[in-house]
Amino acid sequence: MNVIDDFTSYVWSLPLKSKSKAINVLCAWHCAVENQTGDRLKIIVTNNGGLVSKTTTAWCKLYRINHQLTTPYTSAQNGRAECLHRTILGKAHAM
Repeated sequence: MNVIDDFTSYVWSLPLKSKSKAINVLCAWHCAVENQTGDRLKIIVTNNGGLVSKTTTAWCKLYRINHQLTTPYTSAQNGRAECLHRTILGKAHAM
């Protein structure tokens, strides 16, 4: 799973054993980044994939995070992430 900071364009690549573990990894990442920077996560934008669940909704309510979803089948709404995925795949193919 890749997490992109919209302000700084910094990218974190978080390894997942399965999609069901995505929220657990995201929660651990969230705590680590808030402790390091002292800034609060305000908005998270995801596609309609593995992060749409009751657990994610509860986590967002607990930390007052605005969880926004992209419209299905419109990858252009998340263009920065699509470009990142294309770059990573291109580098993997080159290796």
